[in-house]
Amino acid sequence: MWPFGKNKKMTFVIATADAQVEIWAPLSGKVLELIQVPDPVFSNGLLGPGVAIQPSSGKILAPFDGEVISCFPTGHAIGLRSAGGVECLIHCGIDTVELQGKGFQIKVKQGDKVVRGTVLIDVDLNVLASAGKNLATPIIITNSDDWHMQIERKEGEVVAGQDVLFHVSRAGAPSQS
Repeated sequence: MWPFGKNKKMTFVIATADAQVEIWAPLSGKVLELIQVPDPVFSNGLLGPGVAIQPSSGKILAPFDGEVISCFPTGHAIGLRSAGGVECLIHCGIDTVELQGKGFQIKVKQGDKVVRGTVLIDVDLNVLASAGKNLATPIIITNSDDWHMQIERKEGEVVAGQDVLFHVSRAGAPSQS
């Protein structure tokens, strides 16, 4: 059952001192709680809070307007920073660094400015699956000490660029509802 309606558009909302930033789901698939990710670094929240998506599509999109702050040469992960200062890590699959770039096509580089919906990485999900890799893709807020996060979606299907996963507001500020 869809608690928000199947076609309702949903976003992450980040409250900043001078603006609100909407952050969209970076890929399509089934939402998972981090505790369901079979890697203790993610499932125990060691890199920060967030959610994961079991992907149904290999296109990883920019979830907000911002800048690429880290782009791993293997293509398995990317770090972004919004204009308001939220830092987000998107990690494509579990132990995929071991593939040394096989199955990943990086479309951006560190320092690039991106707009929401820009394709960041094309992932060949078949290559990852045939290598025995778990496809769960964590989406983490890595500077979470500065932010308060309210998770909206812990389960269900999401569509890249159309669905919300959580709301984030500056620590100490009232959260968005």
